[in-house]
Amino acid sequence: MRFYLTILLCLTLSSAFAKEITSVSELPVDARPASTNLKSLLSPVGLVELPSIDVKQLNEKALSDKAGTGPYRFAEPVEDKSLWQNKVAWQVVGDTAVMKIKFVSNGVSLNIGLTNVFLPKGAKLFFYTPDGKQVAAFDDSDNKSHGQLWSPVFEEKELILEVNTPAQMQKYTTFNIKQVSQGFRSVKATSLKSGDCNINVVCFAGDAWQQEASSVARIVISGSGLCTGTLVNNVLEDETPYFLSANHCGLSETIAPTLVFYWNFEASQCNMTTDQADGSLNQFQTGSTFRAAHQASDLALVQLDTTPDAGFNVFYSGWSNDPAAPTSAVAIHHPNGDEKRISFENDALTITNYSSDTTVTNGTHLRVGAWDLGTTEGGSSGSAIWNANRHIVGTLHGGAASCSAPNAPDWYGRLAVQWDGGGTAATQLSAWLDPNATSAVSVDGLGACTRPTIDLTVSNSAPALGSSVTFSASASGGSGAGYTYRWDLNGDGAVDATGTTAEFTYNFFYRDNIYVSVSDGSGCVETASSAITVTEPATEIFTENGNIPLNWNQPSGSAAEWLVVSNEAFEGSVSLRAGNVSDNQISSIQTTYEFTEASGNFIAFAAKTSSEEGFDFLTFSIDGVQQLSLSGISDWNTYYFEVTPGTHTLRWSYEKDESVSEGSDTAWIDAVTGITLEPGTSTGGSGGSSGGGSGGGSISIWLLTLLLFRRFVKFPIKEK
Repeated sequence: MRFYLTILLCLTLSSAFAKEITSVSELPVDARPASTNLKSLLSPVGLVELPSIDVKQLNEKALSDKAGTGPYRFAEPVEDKSLWQNKVAWQVVGDTAVMKIKFVSNGVSLNIGLTNVFLPKGAKLFFYTPDGKQVAAFDDSDNKSHGQLWSPVFEEKELILEVNTPAQMQKYTTFNIKQVSQGFRSVKATSLKSGDCNINVVCFAGDAWQQEASSVARIVISGSGLCTGTLVNNVLEDETPYFLSANHCGLSETIAPTLVFYWNFEASQCNMTTDQADGSLNQFQTGSTFRAAHQASDLALVQLDTTPDAGFNVFYSGWSNDPAAPTSAVAIHHPNGDEKRISFENDALTITNYSSDTTVTNGTHLRVGAWDLGTTEGGSSGSAIWNANRHIVGTLHGGAASCSAPNAPDWYGRLAVQWDGGGTAATQLSAWLDPNATSAVSVDGLGACTRPTIDLTVSNSAPALGSSVTFSASASGGSGAGYTYRWDLNGDGAVDATGTTAEFTYNFFYRDNIYVSVSDGSGCVETASSAITVTEPATEIFTENGNIPLNWNQPSGSAAEWLVVSNEAFEGSVSLRAGNVSDNQISSIQTTYEFTEASGNFIAFAAKTSSEEGFDFLTFSIDGVQQLSLSGISDWNTYYFEVTPGTHTLRWSYEKDESVSEGSDTAWIDAVTGITLEPGTSTGGSGGSSGGGSGGGSISIWLLTLLLFRRFVKFPIKEK
């Protein structure tokens, strides 16, 4: 039974959607924030004055953090939604709806993280400074399967978030402000101060390593920390943008969407002082999907949401999983988040475990005894180390090396260990870099190909439920011949059509992007996308008469019935909400339905959760096999599951763990399509406890001891 899950689709988009910071005046007039042309017609902007931060104290605290785990911290997140939730207001002027909010801080920088983002066709989103000299612009092509959008860092005390959308699409334009981060130390070139012994990658010593250098990026993590990572090639050499970094930087399934990647942040000349530094942070892209992590070897691998822009001239570095220790090594990194530097070790590395000087054959790390040229620092974490054959053999975990300790060692997680990792796809490199299990030992680096250009047109980007939409695409450029087209029209990652045109009937609520991938004669692939918003019909779909549908019931084991509510709805005016349950209880609803078509059977619905993330879940199962699991604070999203012919039991459950409640402590479903819904006679809601409480719970003594130990005990080995 194959299923399709709209928001968990991971499809790497084309370079056309990577971003570059520019000024408002450089944007085409029709691509600028609408408020710049409607100033006299708009009410005053919503103003959020963020809590003052103690810059000096936070700097001192961050310096002490270097002895612990995690990235190089530069900003303090603010997640108090009460500061801004009443300031987010829409204004309609003519056929345009405008939302504009300004954040003010006493810090040195600002950046914003958004969740539950969906921009319909014609909608635009901007992060920009009040003077208009810096702006990052986004549109519907930037919709992500994970629904998140994190801004680059703006070294200003004021930052504006503005969203423009066609007035009739305002109700479908969604976003939540998750956090705003205030910088307590600068991360721009003229402020960063890595050690004087570091070598600019543009210096003569780095001339032979310029290709590898263009695979290295500085990354911002959750709006508050910095690490380094590297774009890597794979056995298929298909330019899948896998990005290698360090587990201790905190990269995970939850954190991966927050990453912002900066390309080509480097000096233009070799010997430049900090005051002369001119490295640009304009070339960036945002978002990724977690692929693998392995704690023992400090592995972290993510896949970028977008292929880096062709203008960024990136390189996909090669690698080797040969277990032999390299006879020399080169590292390229961003020490203290600074412009790109290069370091050289001319002696053989040894195989050890982390922070150990003892050589062991099966060790998890490579030890650099002492750098001959350059060094590493905080912010270098996750950066790669290359052998003499220009193959990556490890990623930086930590060490004591610095300009003030030139003879101190560093340790790199061994790629030879990371290759098989913990034996599963989620803990190893091999499943991703060698998906066909060819037993490859090494792969050389790869330059990016010249991709074709795609002109995509859509007959109706806001069709009514049950309507058909026609899509067409025309390619040019690239190798100039032999174009092949593949369409994904329902967000499942499968090919729905081929050829230059395609047609699809949306008999379910779909609010996501469609994609067309074009491959030229040389195999170089480009992808274009566009948002589709299936609009609501005049009459309620679910539930038709305001009652739970006939033959929907509470199964055995459910502690509370689901109920019809009118304070939350995806379409129409009502939805189904889980019953109130206490800790370790479940509220379930199910129906059994016969799917009679030989093909094309499906079940689709919208869902929303407000729960303790990672602990209290909304699940959906077919015949007892779980197909979907959601938790945390999420807005409405749509889900589509293909079903085989026959009779199947469909069940939705809200499941709580043993303690703690967050949000509204519940879940909702709506807009159920794919099955016939007979009007029922009950609104549900009997049974169960009051629920919705705090959930209680206390921190155990051993956990408190561990937290205090990790907070106050210092170690000489630094995780960079």
